Amino acid sequence: GGTNKTQGVNTLGFANYRRNLTGKLYMSLRKLDIDDFLVMMLLVKGYGVTKTAKLLCLTQPAVSQRMRKIEEVFDTKLLDKSFKQGL
Repeated sequence: GGTNKTQGVNTLGFANYRRNLTGKLYMSLRKLDIDDFLVMMLLVKGYGVTKTAKLLCLTQPAVSQRMRKIEEVFDTKLLDKSFKQGL
């Protein structure tokens, strides 16, 4: 049996896409340090800026600065500022 060239091209195309995406993610992650990851993890888990700052012994402005850096690296927002808890 022969190989399906179309399937091989699609598989190769996906492998190249995945490798390119993985490379971009790797390069983005290299721009962050451990405190950036901790801030990102806590914010994504639902902790607010104030609670994240307290847990990591950082100031709120320091957390906000790291949040902006993370948002820039991943080109996305970590928090929906229009959402207010407790309302």
